Amino acid sequence: MLRVVYSIKWVVTSPSAGMREVRWRWEQLAVALAALIPWLGWSNCFRGKTVNSADDVLTTQKLLVLSDIHYPAGRSREAFSIIRKERPDIVVLLGDVVEAPKDALVKYYREFLDNYPFQLESTALILGDNDFAASQVFRDFVGSLDTLTANHDFFKCGNLFMTHGNIEGRGRFSPLLETMGSRFAKKLQSAMPSLLSRAVRVRYSVACDDYLFLGHIHYLGKVSSTNSVFCGTFSTEKIVYPAELSLGYVTAELARSRVVDLDSIVLHHLKPAL
Repeated sequence: MLRVVYSIKWVVTSPSAGMREVRWRWEQLAVALAALIPWLGWSNCFRGKTVNSADDVLTTQKLLVLSDIHYPAGRSREAFSIIRKERPDIVVLLGDVVEAPKDALVKYYREFLDNYPFQLESTALILGDNDFAASQVFRDFVGSLDTLTANHDFFKCGNLFMTHGNIEGRGRFSPLLETMGSRFAKKLQSAMPSLLSRAVRVRYSVACDDYLFLGHIHYLGKVSSTNSVFCGTFSTEKIVYPAELSLGYVTAELARSRVVDLDSIVLHHLKPAL
């Protein structure tokens, strides 16, 4: 906590040295502030539950990561054919799987799973901000599913750490923090993936040499400076980034549960709809 306060003080009081340095200091300030978010927005989360890990499950296998599917909207139904085409050994559903009113979320989740062409026992299911906004009935429903994830907040596999990326949390201040974050993202589009990945590492204490897989901001791309991958979306609604920078998914070949480098992680951009 003292380190966060010191970081904020240093950024604010340091003299300006040109726009490049000013922007870098704004990034430092954003990361420092993000470290405070867990105390504001995470009053209702899964702390203290079992750590998710597939270290004893995977040897040399193919990983498929699908984020922000938002079924049944947009191009979400293409996710089923992608799973059949890619023939993965493990699928990670990285949050915001379904888009529906709170009282209909379980209904649409069941519909999605009825069409899901893969075994749940080999699926890591992460909850996103849209998912968690639902009722306790929905959270109980997800908790009853036989998946690889114990707490549905993150998935750890070798040197991979995967979570949705909604650092604004799931508490009383979360809606306000998400609104502020959305406005901030639109102002700093190019810097947002780097800022968010750094903030998530602070939030979860993720090791610097672990590879971070994130969703949430509907961006498909890699951030080499933070060893991070953003896993795209199937939603056609523009939030921050245009379709050519957002639509798609990610695959990775794992050697004994580990990713060798960023080059072994493949981004798959969806072709424009006809």
